[in-house]
Amino acid sequence: MADKGGFDIDESLLIPEGIDTGQQGAGVRKHSLMEQPYEASRPATVLDLVIAEKRVLSRDKILDLAAEAGIRPGAAKKELTDLVSTKKVVRARSGRQWMYWASRYRFIASEWLTGDLLVVSMQVTEGEAWKSARRELPGFFTKSGELAAPPVLKYLPIFRIDLRIDIKPHWYSSKKESRMEYIYVDGYKGRVCRLTPRRGLQLELVTPQSPEDIRDFDDYGKIEHIPPGDLDVDFGFLKKILKTEEIDQISHRKFLKKTDDIRLLLVPYWRFQVKTDEETRIILIDGIFGQHMQKP
Repeated sequence: MADKGGFDIDESLLIPEGIDTGQQGAGVRKHSLMEQPYEASRPATVLDLVIAEKRVLSRDKILDLAAEAGIRPGAAKKELTDLVSTKKVVRARSGRQWMYWASRYRFIASEWLTGDLLVVSMQVTEGEAWKSARRELPGFFTKSGELAAPPVLKYLPIFRIDLRIDIKPHWYSSKKESRMEYIYVDGYKGRVCRLTPRRGLQLELVTPQSPEDIRDFDDYGKIEHIPPGDLDVDFGFLKKILKTEEIDQISHRKFLKKTDDIRLLLVPYWRFQVKTDEETRIILIDGIFGQHMQKP
């Protein structure tokens, strides 16, 4: 349209983008600019950086993060000292070095918590697990038993060991090829772990003849990389698991192979405390196939 001065004015230019003009059409958003709050930026602090990492950090790592955020080394060191004294950051020794983490996380000083954890994704709900748990109760047609406490989701620590083995690609081949295979052993006693749909998670004392006989866990479920701070887990169990030197010995004893790499893998399971007329029982149900599992 033309204004009083004779100029042509595009009315759409007078209407801020995102305001409803009353026109019908796809993509028209009906809200005011006042609904979009203005967030004033502020400089990052050392505490912000430690919380955002969601893992255990060395002092050098914290200073590197602070330098990337524009915090001077002297100021970062002072703030870190103040955070420890006010207990907003926990400091504990691991070997010869100090390790730090935000007090909101239930961490311990463990090198396993300095990076992402491998976690098998949960596939069995609490209700489905309870149905499986009831099958373990006495009685054939009628099952007697009630929950003595709410079920608890827990994680079994398992070591995934990378082994390099030489195998023949075909039975008629004369040459062997080098290939990487995974084996899985439980973190407490070093028993070989198998995961199958029919039997669920099994901890076996008898060692398979070859690593090829052990199916990869990711054949049955997705393995996710999760920062420790995103898991609702009490990591005190890490004090009880085997050391890497012991895992190397187990690998050599079982398969006469040297490990290429060791990763900590967490497998979910449900813990039920069930009360019957005779006793109170603990029943464990794996979180992948919903099968009964033995005590770790």
